Amino acid sequence: AMSLAKRAEAATPNRGGHLRMAFAESIQSDALDPRLAITEFAKSVAYARGNTLTEISNTGDVIGELALGFNSNDDGSIWHFDLAPGIEFHNGKSLDVSDVIASFVAYKTNHAAYDPPAAVEKIATIQAPGNGQIAFHLKRGDPDFARKLTDPRLMITASRDGRVDPSDTRNGTGPYMIEHFEPGQTIRLLRNPNYFKPGRAHFESLSLQSIPDDAQRLYALMNGDVDFVSDVQPQTVALVSQTPSLEILETMGPRHLAISLPLHTAPFDNPGFRQALQYAINRDELVDRVFFGHGTVGTDSAATLDHPQFDPARAKALVGASGHYGAIALHLPANATANLVEAGRLIEKSIRAVGIDITLANAPSNADLSNVMHLQFAHAQNLQGNTLIPAYSNQIAAYSNALAHEPKPDVSSLKIHERWWFA
Repeated sequence: AMSLAKRAEAATPNRGGHLRMAFAESIQSDALDPRLAITEFAKSVAYARGNTLTEISNTGDVIGELALGFNSNDDGSIWHFDLAPGIEFHNGKSLDVSDVIASFVAYKTNHAAYDPPAAVEKIATIQAPGNGQIAFHLKRGDPDFARKLTDPRLMITASRDGRVDPSDTRNGTGPYMIEHFEPGQTIRLLRNPNYFKPGRAHFESLSLQSIPDDAQRLYALMNGDVDFVSDVQPQTVALVSQTPSLEILETMGPRHLAISLPLHTAPFDNPGFRQALQYAINRDELVDRVFFGHGTVGTDSAATLDHPQFDPARAKALVGASGHYGAIALHLPANATANLVEAGRLIEKSIRAVGIDITLANAPSNADLSNVMHLQFAHAQNLQGNTLIPAYSNQIAAYSNALAHEPKPDVSSLKIHERWWFA
């Protein structure tokens, strides 16, 4: 027999109810600014109260959201987006091209205050040719530009005299409007009665709260205090899967183990030594032991290997050819989790096995790790060429099977408040 959630997949969506979501992170007052939406909590809030020009459908396709349609020239250096008519912000202002331009200009003129998404870095100029159209001229062609615009940090906000006000809680066009916000703890939103998407936003209200402790967050779900939780730890997936009233939502995620190398110091300035490190790390072991099988092996941006394989013999030969001798240290941040410590221990063991004298070091609080080799969990991939990425962790959430969704659930948990419903 199918579970309640499975039976509800093909059912007509029901309207009503209050959705309760719990996240590992908190959200501070300034994080209502979509440009600061880095955590899953902040991203979910941005998608609840706002929209981007494009979105990723539940099947993984890039489709228009605020844009009715879009196209590019042959090399992807010029993109045109036709703005959908009749959309209103929560403050009553009608959406127009000036809001789109102001939202992107705010990023480009405040680059010191924000970590801009990849799409913003590529934009040379933004123009308004007329008839509700926006034209992006890129510094170089990018066939994936429309997908990059789905980033929640690129939420379009209401403008006035060419400027946007990130502190305005009614500057979004999204399915839900902010009713109450308690920084660091919870945010409550009500359904937008004028939402422009038919067949979406089925809940009457929703609340998003912070429960940082992994065990307490999972207990809240199992006890029926919330309907959805983020950041389920890989080692608890089996327990959740055995609970009849709960379901797991697992997708490939951006979170990964990152080993940063100080390329300006020996021996990390030696390409042969860096390549030895790549061959020395047992990536499959990291996926199995650190992520309990809920992840994938990673590729690196630091050296010459696109898909480095575990090859201790070759690593040992490369160490000899590099001329390296002496000890190195792999530093862990002061707040390292148990999983990160385990990853460090496994990496230390496999590197030591190829003849490199390596120790695991715990960095003091507020230590500057930029000049030493260090291990951390990261969400944004470093493209500067100094990072080994041995493994990616899957993004795992859990939810009550009182919730229902379309036959193919979303590739991300960030829009379930718009697309799911109570069975």
